[in-house]
Amino acid sequence: MILMKSKNNLPGPKPPRKVRSDAILRGLPENQQDEIALFAQHHSLKNTISWLLETKQIGVTVRTVSRFLAQYRMSQQFERNAAVVELAVICMKEQDPTLTPEVIHQAGQHFFSGLAMSKEDAEIWNITRQIELKRAKLDLDLQRYHDQVRERRAKLKQDLQAAKGGAGISPETISQIEHELNLM
Repeated sequence: MILMKSKNNLPGPKPPRKVRSDAILRGLPENQQDEIALFAQHHSLKNTISWLLETKQIGVTVRTVSRFLAQYRMSQQFERNAAVVELAVICMKEQDPTLTPEVIHQAGQHFFSGLAMSKEDAEIWNITRQIELKRAKLDLDLQRYHDQVRERRAKLKQDLQAAKGGAGISPETISQIEHELNLM
């Protein structure tokens, strides 16, 4: 299970991606995928390929098995990490029910950054940091947009008040300004 943010910004299950029709091994039932991965743990890729052909009548290449095992192991690692994060979120909420989704999100980011650094995986750490920077930029852009809307509304209201005070603006202009105010 892969976690993603839900509507309330809390981690939740993300449905698995659709398997490509030409992904022979990933298209197998989960229990068979588990069996293949278990066999491959104790055997070479060539032995795994031979075993697949003999027992499952599936002919594949070294590249296919290698890719399958990498994806399988990564998804298993994601599931383990997701379980740890879920447990951490539950513990954090039990200790302090007033925690905001932002604080919980920040704790998740620290967890994954720490995980990447402990495994000395600079690429994952860099990706985590880039995501945080992009999120901060989006938040800033959104705040700027809201500020612009607020300023524009204030200006329009000021213009409307001046027009109603007899400043010589036609009724058509007044109705246009009122229409623009209602659109925002």
